[in-house]
Amino acid sequence: MAGPNGFSLPRHPAVWWSRIKLRWPLLIWLAAAAAAVLLYRQGAGVATLRGMVETVYEEAAPVETARLAACYVEVGRRVEAGEALVRFDTTLIDAEIITKRLEIEERFHSAAARIEADLRDAERRRREDSAELRSLAEELERMEELVRDRLLDSRDVARYRTRHRALAETVAGHEGEIEELKEELSRLRTRRDETAAGWLGTGGGGSETDENNALGRLILRREQYTLRAENPGMVARLHAQPGTVIRAGTPTVTLVVDRPARIIGFAPEWFPRPIEPGQTLHVERAADGRTVRGVVRAVSPEMSTVTMEARIGLGAGRTIRGRRIVVIPEDEDGFLPGETVNLHLSRPWWRSLRLRRRGGE
Repeated sequence: MAGPNGFSLPRHPAVWWSRIKLRWPLLIWLAAAAAAVLLYRQGAGVATLRGMVETVYEEAAPVETARLAACYVEVGRRVEAGEALVRFDTTLIDAEIITKRLEIEERFHSAAARIEADLRDAERRRREDSAELRSLAEELERMEELVRDRLLDSRDVARYRTRHRALAETVAGHEGEIEELKEELSRLRTRRDETAAGWLGTGGGGSETDENNALGRLILRREQYTLRAENPGMVARLHAQPGTVIRAGTPTVTLVVDRPARIIGFAPEWFPRPIEPGQTLHVERAADGRTVRGVVRAVSPEMSTVTMEARIGLGAGRTIRGRRIVVIPEDEDGFLPGETVNLHLSRPWWRSLRLRRRGGE
């Protein structure tokens, strides 16, 4: 701008800034459009799903209706596989076991008494026939001398010889019968000892007999009155207190089982990108934002309809269709059963910014 004397006057800086301020709505709109384009592109690349860490429950329930006698655990306690959780009253089944044991012992006693009586009779007959055999042998020897001296006809001795041979065979038969009876008595006593060892839990179940099997079934029933954890985990709920009568099949203790973390997600049918088994996702904890890699293990083959929960973030009570997915995180530490997570198809760009900021600090 020229002055009255032809000199140029410098433009005041405020004039340029004033003109820019007059156009600030346009600049804001341009910045907003650029940000929208950037966010759209980033959003399409980061596409996010919601999921939850799978919770595996184990419910311990009695197989028969019984009264709860004792509880060995409390909520929040860790248990190992095979550890006793609760015990039910076994008074009635204990009475059945005692009755069955007395019946078996009585049968053993009766069988042993019969074998011992047969053994005594066999030994008595052997003694009598052995004594007769010795007498007959002496008489036969005397008669043989008379035959040699020709004082007695040999035909008269033949009858005695026949009797001697028959009696010797009878005595030998007594010996065999006695040995068999002794072996039978020994087997019976061994079976009784094995059965008693099975009762005490020291003999591996005892012998395979009908009476022992019947008693074994009773003992097995009694063992089932103590509920034990099948897997390691943590006690989540106790459904009853000692003294309560629990119906068969009613859960008494609920455990949250220690299992490798699995993420159960849901991909709506309008999701912009396909999800396939073997695909890598980024699992972000909703609690602290920590992100780990995960691999898609399975995708349901069909579309299903679900009613979303409030924490899934797609609208409480809203019914949508889609496919369930199962994701296995590479690092399982820190994931809690039932925890909500975000599933990203690629690493979120804001996570990179957060890492750079932490590195700069």
